[in-house]
Order: sequence, then C-alpha cells, then structure tokens
Amino acid sequence: MPAARDWLRNHVLPVLEERLRARQHHLETIDLRWGVDTASLDATSEQAREFQVLKVCLDEIERSRPFLIGLIGDRYGWLPPVDRMAAAAAEAGFDGSVAGKSVTELEIDYGVLSAASQDQHCLFYLRDPLPYDDMPRRWRRNIRTCTRRGLRPQMLSVSSLR
Repeated sequence: MPAARDWLRNHVLPVLEERLRARQHHLETIDLRWGVDTASLDATSEQAREFQVLKVCLDEIERSRPFLIGLIGDRYGWLPPVDRMAAAAAEAGFDGSVAGKSVTELEIDYGVLSAASQDQHCLFYLRDPLPYDDMPRRWRRNIRTCTRRGLRPQMLSVSSLR
C-alpha cells in the first residue's frame, strides 16, 4: 500500500484540497500509517514508546471527529501487547475489548463502531486484495505487506473488518 498512499498524497489529496478550498472548506489529512515520531516523545522504554504511539493514534481519531474516512488495504495492522493497548484505550475512554485486535481494528472500533452518532459522518473504502500468489517473486519482494514474516495470517484477518 505504500505506492497507493504516495499516489493519494501526491496526486489525489492536492486536487481534493483545492476543490474544497474553492468551497471555503479545509481538509486536514491524518494518516496514521505515516507513523508517530517517537524520537520527540518523553518515553524512555520500548513499552512507554508503544503506549505513546497508541495514545497518539487514538488522540488523532478523537481530533478528527466527527468526520473520518478510512482507506483499508491488505494489512490487518500492528498487534501490540494487550496490556499496553488496553491502557491506551482506557485512557481514551474506550471501554470495549481490545483482546486479539490490531491497532487498525481498535481505531475503527473506537472511531466509528463504538460511537453511534459517528456512522453518519464516516466513510470506509476497502481495496480489493492484491493477487500476491500470482505475482512474480521479484515483485512480491517490493511489496512490504507481503514479505514480512508472519504477516499472512494477519492479512487474512482483514476480511473480518470488511
């Protein structure tokens, strides 16, 4: 999905921003996959950094309310330790279960599914899975989502989000 994200960022979003600006609206893009700058965080341990990343993701979801557009690809997302995810979710006011969820699923649950009023302000676009098994090996190496060890079972879990 990095190539698709780059295309959106470089070609689609500028056009959309211009169209909205002509109508006196402002578009602020929040891409949680661009990452969180952990170097600037006051976290000393890996556990503290992971907690901060989770907290920033949920804070960004909250900041985007009431509007949210989700673009879902093949990856199920990062699976942090449950205790860190539960702590960050509780701090954000989310009281649903986090067991077995990826950060992506938590973001969707927190951002839309757990808030009844959100469903009228949110859109999700689901990309069809890429045909990884039909690709030449040299192409697959260039697609990060396909080559990471242990990712296949997580990729299959995306169907549970669809």
